[in-house]
Amino acid sequence: PEKEKLSPMIKMLSDNADRLMRTISSIMDLSKVESGMSDIKKQELDLNSVLQLVADDVRPLVEQNHLKFETRFSPSPLKIRGDPDMLYRVFVNLVTNAIKFTPDGKITITSSIRGDDIFTEVADTGIGIESENLQRIFEAFFQKTPSTLGIGVGLTISKEIVALHEGEIWVESEGAGRGSVFKVVFPSY
Repeated sequence: PEKEKLSPMIKMLSDNADRLMRTISSIMDLSKVESGMSDIKKQELDLNSVLQLVADDVRPLVEQNHLKFETRFSPSPLKIRGDPDMLYRVFVNLVTNAIKFTPDGKITITSSIRGDDIFTEVADTGIGIESENLQRIFEAFFQKTPSTLGIGVGLTISKEIVALHEGEIWVESEGAGRGSVFKVVFPSY
């Protein structure tokens, strides 16, 4: 009785505390990465195994949002030197952003080798990005739309992590309503 009345309130307080902690963590992470103090532990790894882990972890969230989910990974190992936890974070961030801005349709993660480079893409059929925002989207605290789901530092942190791996990240979109493709390229090891 009394416990049942308090349960929703306790859950709400817990969710609010979790959100606040995520916000504080994001700001702390951003300042650590920007100051170059982040502990990057590079090792030889197959980027496909990181991408597979991301796909396995986000699949329930994608399905909960009634979106289709597809992965097309290179049949060859994608050997790079990197920090698996940091790389995991980049791709989880890209997929969760895709979920946030895709009301219906599909999210696809692909990986391939082109010459000496390893290419990855996270594509969605979501709301798209206007051409004037394609560069700005990686700036700290820039958000496409107001959202309670974050404070707009995820892509900034992702860009910094990719740079620490000598990689490049950018986004392509044909405009509003046309979806987005986040592309990440790393030198192969």
